Amino acid sequence: MAVLNRFLRWIRNSPKVFEAGTSAPRVDFRKLERSLNYSIRNEELFFQALSHRSYLQVTHKEDAISNERLEFLGDSILNLAVAEYLYRRHHTAAEGELTKMRSRLVNHKALTAYAHRLGIADFMLMSPSALQSGGKGMQTILADAYEALIGAIYLDTGFDHARTFVEETIGRALERGIVKIEDENFKSQLLEHAQAGGLGVPRYSTITEVGPDHDRTFTVEVFIGKVSQKRRRTGRRGESPSAVEPHLNLLSLLRFQVRVTLFLFWCSTSGALTQDSLSSVPPPSVPPSSIPPSSIPASDVPDSLWSVDTVVVTGNAHTKSFVIVREMTLRPGVPITRRLLEYDQNRIYSLRLFNEVRMAVVPAAQGFAHVVVEVSERWYIFPYPIFGIRDRDWSRIFFGAGIVHTNFRGRNEKLSASLVLGADPSLGLSYRNPFLDVNGSTFAEGRIAFSRVRNRSVLAQAGPDNFDERHYGLSGRFGWRFGIEHTVWIDAGYEIVDISDHLPIQTLSPDGIDRYPIARIGYSFDSRDLGEYAASGVLLSATISKFGWPSGDVDIVRYAADLRGYVPLVFNTILGARVFGDFAAAGRTASYNRVYFGYGERIRGHFKQVFEGESILGASAELHYPLFPARYFRVQFLPPEFGVWRFGITAAIFADAGTVWFRGSPVALNRFVRGYGCGIDFLLPYSSVIRAEYALDEVRRGEFILDAGASF
Repeated sequence: MAVLNRFLRWIRNSPKVFEAGTSAPRVDFRKLERSLNYSIRNEELFFQALSHRSYLQVTHKEDAISNERLEFLGDSILNLAVAEYLYRRHHTAAEGELTKMRSRLVNHKALTAYAHRLGIADFMLMSPSALQSGGKGMQTILADAYEALIGAIYLDTGFDHARTFVEETIGRALERGIVKIEDENFKSQLLEHAQAGGLGVPRYSTITEVGPDHDRTFTVEVFIGKVSQKRRRTGRRGESPSAVEPHLNLLSLLRFQVRVTLFLFWCSTSGALTQDSLSSVPPPSVPPSSIPPSSIPASDVPDSLWSVDTVVVTGNAHTKSFVIVREMTLRPGVPITRRLLEYDQNRIYSLRLFNEVRMAVVPAAQGFAHVVVEVSERWYIFPYPIFGIRDRDWSRIFFGAGIVHTNFRGRNEKLSASLVLGADPSLGLSYRNPFLDVNGSTFAEGRIAFSRVRNRSVLAQAGPDNFDERHYGLSGRFGWRFGIEHTVWIDAGYEIVDISDHLPIQTLSPDGIDRYPIARIGYSFDSRDLGEYAASGVLLSATISKFGWPSGDVDIVRYAADLRGYVPLVFNTILGARVFGDFAAAGRTASYNRVYFGYGERIRGHFKQVFEGESILGASAELHYPLFPARYFRVQFLPPEFGVWRFGITAAIFADAGTVWFRGSPVALNRFVRGYGCGIDFLLPYSSVIRAEYALDEVRRGEFILDAGASF
């Protein structure tokens, strides 16, 4: 409870946050003067010193300036003031020792301590996302603000007042033991001990100096009364430590060599798990005669020697053959190449109806061959447990149960019902039919759902307590497919959002319940080989969505686009890139209709930070190298529908960038949040991906990430 009470006190006294478009918050300058023990002349300077750069993103104050320039100025003044402070108080300290002492007084930890002591957090102006960063992020904000205040005092009344402010701050911190500078100042400690014991002032004599200038070795002798001690040490002139250092402090340097090794184990006990190749026997669900002995595996087919005569599908005991053929580029008359065989194999696997897909070629008449597609079907109707994480946040676990038919009527129709508890509980019923006609050129789907969603908007929160939104939805979709790559669709639906029990002002309707229709038109081009972890191809999707009626309480238009590309390079590496955006127009946006980094979309390096706005723009790039290319394994004691498992391991290097904004705010490159890093991706059965990554932000602060699903 003590920890909770401290947290609630911190929230109540936290920096000022406000929603975009509202008037700027007032700073109590009289209270600030008492905290700083300084009389302010130019309040604008101190308003700027307290304005974090995130403040500019959520205010319409045109002349607002962040504190970064004042921080730059204050940093130089701080170093000068501290250097003079130490020079006057430590007459016997050498240059190297003074440098070390100064570093202890101006490092990040010390500056944060000064800021906390002065209560600067009570006056800070920043966005809710910056406030939510907490931890090291908040420490950096406070340390920077302390330096900015020094710069403001300098511009307000000159260096003497700035120096006095710095010395008073440091003096109080030293008195209370908040910071220390004596830990390694062995000469000062020895002087104090010698004078306390009536031994006089220690005398130092450098006996020898050997070695190059950049790596000198000193032999120093110190005399205290009639006792002397010699000590040898390597360092630059001025940094040679006291010869009595061993008697005052024992420093042990422990070197650890950390080796991280990745192991992959194959469980072969009793033949339970055996590696399978394309040339091995078919799965038990496929008759042994389904692949003729004269067939040629896809990996061995010579390019363009034959054209397709017929396509033969085997192993599909439940699935209709036209569902499989619909995804293929190889049709009668098309030249057969290894690339097209592999491409079609991956496209069919992306249906998520099969544990394994094999391709082979059987020569037929002169210049023609049969293409054989062999599939191992997954089980398609079952009750299933539901377990996962919301918004890529492992602290928001959801769980439940459902029943699904993933291949209703053998036509890839999806029929499901689910009940989810935990984070954002929901109840839903959905149906999707991708084959309204036998050619698969038209499709339809519908959904009825209820969910209780935790508010995501930090701007909409009132104090430390968050609130829930109740969503009721009914939607339908009708679409057309042109070939295997182009899709166009239209959506229509109706939604109710109810938060009347909590904060009615966060809805657009005065009663706290927004009711509105939804209409959407969309287009996609998808030439990717795989849906969940592509190695080649392009995905382009674009939508225009209308929420509500013109001139109604809810009247919002959103334009969204997502472009992803994957290019194979040398040495089996894959380069992937993504650019996406979602832009709001027309009327006001409610808190539940905003966009974010920090939930579904994230910037690695700022993985746990939440950035909120009406519009979003982001970009990512990744380079993949297969450490263990995806392979199939068969678990013999399981039924065929569950017994084929796919595994793979891939190394990745990535970079992310993005920004969010409210209408009226400028969009500039220097406002993009950035991160980069590397990781290991594990490709698991049933199209699952687990990623373990390490990312850095713009100032090289690092974070470990464990995430589910491909990044894009």
